[in-house]
Amino acid sequence: MKKVHAYLDDISVTRSTMGKHDLNLKRFLDAAHACNLTLKLRSTTISVLGYRISQNEVKPDPKRLQPLLNLTPLSAMKELKRISGLFSYYARWIPEFSLKAGPFMHAQCFPLK
Repeated sequence: MKKVHAYLDDISVTRSTMGKHDLNLKRFLDAAHACNLTLKLRSTTISVLGYRISQNEVKPDPKRLQPLLNLTPLSAMKELKRISGLFSYYARWIPEFSLKAGPFMHAQCFPLK
């Protein structure tokens, strides 16, 4: 079935317009009913892979941002590398990320062990 995506225990039904989406959703639900599948319908907003996805909008998942918001001072280069990876994952929402992150990417700038 076109534009039906499964990820772990979530199924997303999509299309380019609301009318096509509704038709695709009806076809999917009819097929699921014919196979005696039990479904739990959720809202139009989902959390997947660290993002909150809703109609025409993708944002970072607030739960996944908590470790960055509660960050304590780093004490080792390994921690710096891990944290820089987390920040890089959300770089599209950080204005001028490359300018701000530049110093963090150069180990000589930090007296970390």
